[in-house]
Amino acid sequence: MTGSDALAEAEALIHVAAANTCYKRLLQMNDSNVRRSDNYLRDGIGNVSVSPAQVPSPEFCKSGPTPFSVAPLPIPPGHPESDQPLTGDEEVRVEAAIERVKERTNAEFGIADSVPEPRDSPEDVQVRLGTDNGNLDQALAKVIRTIQLRNGVREENGDVPVEEVDDELRSLFADVDADPPSYEELGAVRERSQLLAVDLDTDTGELAISLTERGEEVVTPDTGDVQAAGGSDHDDGVYEIERALTAAGFDARVLTQDRSEQPDGRATHPELDVEFAIEVETTTPENPVKVLTNLRKAQDEETIPLFVVRPEKTETFWAERVDRILRPPVKERAGENETPHLYTFDEPLKARRASTGERLSAVRPVTGPDDSRRTVWRVEDDQIVLLDGDGTEYTRVSQDESISEHAVPGVYTYDETMGEYVVTTGDARQTYDSKAAFEAEWVTVKKPFVPEVELPVPAFTHDTYRILILPEGGDPVVYGGDGTTQPLSTLITDSPRIAGKDCTGQCGESIEESETSEESADEIENTDTVEPSFSDETVPDIETLDDGEWNLERFVQTYVEEDPDAIVPKNDLYQAYVICAEHHDEPTETKVWFSRNLRGLLDIETSRRRVDGSRVRCYVGADLTEAGWELLD
Repeated sequence: MTGSDALAEAEALIHVAAANTCYKRLLQMNDSNVRRSDNYLRDGIGNVSVSPAQVPSPEFCKSGPTPFSVAPLPIPPGHPESDQPLTGDEEVRVEAAIERVKERTNAEFGIADSVPEPRDSPEDVQVRLGTDNGNLDQALAKVIRTIQLRNGVREENGDVPVEEVDDELRSLFADVDADPPSYEELGAVRERSQLLAVDLDTDTGELAISLTERGEEVVTPDTGDVQAAGGSDHDDGVYEIERALTAAGFDARVLTQDRSEQPDGRATHPELDVEFAIEVETTTPENPVKVLTNLRKAQDEETIPLFVVRPEKTETFWAERVDRILRPPVKERAGENETPHLYTFDEPLKARRASTGERLSAVRPVTGPDDSRRTVWRVEDDQIVLLDGDGTEYTRVSQDESISEHAVPGVYTYDETMGEYVVTTGDARQTYDSKAAFEAEWVTVKKPFVPEVELPVPAFTHDTYRILILPEGGDPVVYGGDGTTQPLSTLITDSPRIAGKDCTGQCGESIEESETSEESADEIENTDTVEPSFSDETVPDIETLDDGEWNLERFVQTYVEEDPDAIVPKNDLYQAYVICAEHHDEPTETKVWFSRNLRGLLDIETSRRRVDGSRVRCYVGADLTEAGWELLD
């Protein structure tokens, strides 16, 4: 047999193989008797290959003929083990013939796949849904859970309409710089996903969807196991308010507590332009600074703090307590001549040692056996005054002043090598060989919560936050002030506004006058509207970021340095980021996104500091490198 004959026979065998495959599939669709008759296959040339077979006996109760086998066909020419294997050139031609047959068969009988591979969801959508990756099936699973909560079928993992799920997910793309996935693309995702279970609703004739067991594991919220996450009562409150808000039309999600500054949850509503930061206050009303810290976090993100409390002695007991902490954010004293006192953190006040830059814990002396060991900070004009429980004054400093070692009665350190407590007062130095001996003579001074330093918008009003009362097993209500409550729907009909937006002198209700309020509003307005321009003539030398993919992490690694004592205006750092983003033709994210993600990379806090004579919002704990500052020149 010639090479051409072998090539022709190879093509014939390929056609036979395809025919045999079709034949087998037809047999599988037939009944079992037909399937049992599938004991031969024709080779397309006329020969029959029969496997060993047992023939039944023609007479009852007698052995039949001995099983037999038909001799196998000889190895065809062209096979590697035949007497006439293919040459190298013939083998190449056979492989090419096989590919031609495959392409022709696929073109004539194959099913075209017009749906592209599913793409990842944008990062903003991932943040909105609380997913840990960009897989669209995980995004669909999160949306299914939301709609189940809204429709009251979450507990039983009930079916929800596929069309509603698709439309909900696509709507999340309205505010991002990306086209929503097509319905065909989402259909392909459902077919491949192990998280989703699709069924036909026999009543409506429409497709319905629910979650598989694996899908349930993916969407089940996790509040975290860190101490800051609270106990089971706190978790119950988080899940209950999520269900209540979702049923009211909000898009609510629970966040994992990982020691970062994120709230317990977030919520948005399609009719509102604001985002709510959910803070479930099951124990924190007893600690005012924790309430104020949650307020600060929300203001810093430009979100609306939504404080959630339980009813206790009366329906509004804890709501009134939270409201008193917030308005104003200081301890009001009885009497006309009483000046307000500041709330204190649980942590000690840190005083700076000029010679080394260290920040050491401040202490004051014990006044006697009846010393209450209290730290009292009183507000007097633009100063704060340190007192003990008996009213003895120890120091007074400006509200926004960085306190030095010499401004406090003393500072202490613990020498682990010697096992001693060392107290420094001026030039004097005292040592104590035990904690008891140290505490017998000294009291640790607690850090004050100074609204003008700690809060981004100290001149805030009641319409910049909301308090919800969440009874167990009941519907939540909005605390309206003065012991009154309102339905949950007032969150929509009487929506709050972000602190600092359109704030005028009437934003008062803080410890400063309206003049300061106007100054704060101007600062916020100016820093919120900075949109740095970028042109070829002003492009700084940022080639260090040109090799490889640009992202926020690379920007931080190149242009930001951590320093616990450093401060950098928030607007300057954001402006440097915008310049880099535009240089790399990347979209610039919002300040809220930038601030939120920056905290995932750096150990920083925010505070109002005086820079070049003006009070501005700053990041504390980081600074731009020399190259970073050059970006702004």
